[in-house]
Amino acid sequence: MRADVLEASLVRYDPEGGAGFTTYGGGLAPDEFTPLLRMRLRVHDGDETEVSDRFETTGEWRVPSLCLSAVTAGRLAVLVDPDRPANPADPRVPGRVTPLWPQSALLAGTRTCRLIGLDGRLTEVTRHPVRQLRQMRISREAGGIVMAGDTIDLRHLDPAVAARYTAVADQDRATPEDRAPATEPGEESRWLVDGLPGERAGFGSVGRRWSRRGGVLVRARFLQMTATHTFQTHGPVLDTVLRIHPSDGTPAFDAARRLTVPMNYLAVLHRTREVVLYADPKGRSFVVDWARTNLLAGTTAATVITPDGHELPVTGRPDVIWALMNLLASDGLSNPTPVLDLRKHRVSAVAGAVMDAVRGSASEVGAGRG
Repeated sequence: MRADVLEASLVRYDPEGGAGFTTYGGGLAPDEFTPLLRMRLRVHDGDETEVSDRFETTGEWRVPSLCLSAVTAGRLAVLVDPDRPANPADPRVPGRVTPLWPQSALLAGTRTCRLIGLDGRLTEVTRHPVRQLRQMRISREAGGIVMAGDTIDLRHLDPAVAARYTAVADQDRATPEDRAPATEPGEESRWLVDGLPGERAGFGSVGRRWSRRGGVLVRARFLQMTATHTFQTHGPVLDTVLRIHPSDGTPAFDAARRLTVPMNYLAVLHRTREVVLYADPKGRSFVVDWARTNLLAGTTAATVITPDGHELPVTGRPDVIWALMNLLASDGLSNPTPVLDLRKHRVSAVAGAVMDAVRGSASEVGAGRG
């Protein structure tokens, strides 16, 4: 079933061990590195396309860090067990509600969902929750089909099961489902980012040596993120693959990296997988700049204050933010906060260029992407 997250708050995330690495064996998901959230859910008993019963329930659940974005997005896949009543005194809740976290990340669009039909045609199903839920039900009933993301190839399934998937696809073609928004309304009631650990967002600091030697900022995107059994306080250690776009216009390339990814970034992973890297002049070394990455991802509001004191919000305009980061970096100017105040003397020399970037059209700003 689908559940809408109406409210969410962080109850506890307080791992021991300081800034060091902690590794667990046996595929364990330790509670100390798994945030405990309190959520109010509205559960739909049936498809959204049908007139379905709905009920609300409130409880506390531990949420794997790679699935935090499903809470922010506001869409979960849940299992309701009628044999285990959540509250015998409240008959409105028909059973205990258990979130299905990998499927929730799929439903939220954090993970992609594609299907290859019997004819070999690839269909994108990401952020089509009604169809995804129907597919999940088939997967659960058939057993042995992983419905956690990526691609399902009907040519490799039992013919009877493949026929059920095909019927769902035919139904979707007959009555197309609109793509769901990246984030459901009411995000402010389930915004967890401010209470989670991770680097604070900002336009970024500039090291003198790096700047003098011609260091540059580079944009990249996560293609893969796979959990390991190692954790740090501010995030899990993940095996990742990045697609890096060099600033000199040479072809993009992929690189595998084992990274500690901050929790506050993971909470908005349904919105973006982009990251900012700072690179040496020869492009042989790339390091993730999490402060700039978090600002680009929107973990906090980004604002420019004009020379005459007016505030211009640039949140949700990643190409503008990217242009401003590059402008500051190329002039060797640090601005480690998410507010760029043009009234300050140290940035007065670039005030005109900043205002041009903020007020320029999206196409003009986008042309400056690395």
